[in-house]
Amino acid sequence: SVSQREEGGKTVCYYNVYLEGAYLISHRYNEFHRLHTDLKGKFPYILFPRFPGKWPLKLSQAQIDKRHKELEEWLKQVCCVSQLFEHFYIQDFLGLAGKKREERVDSAPDN
Repeated sequence: SVSQREEGGKTVCYYNVYLEGAYLISHRYNEFHRLHTDLKGKFPYILFPRFPGKWPLKLSQAQIDKRHKELEEWLKQVCCVSQLFEHFYIQDFLGLAGKKREERVDSAPDN
């Protein structure tokens, strides 16, 4: 799902992240993009899935929904690679960093 908030006089989208049906955290598009860039820099030998592009204009609801599905699919594919899923970058992004292994969910997101 997507939540919208007013920040600095404009509406911004937060894409809600779920893992096995449980809500974990919400992030803006630019935070997903930063994660993508950081992971590609850290793991240059891994072929990453296509990352959803940036839209130059204000997004319609249909475009927001499309982007959400694309970000969700990108994250799901990235988390399927155990080396990436276990890395601090992903664990931190998902709000799981610092939790004991038995407290974490150790599989890729369903949503």
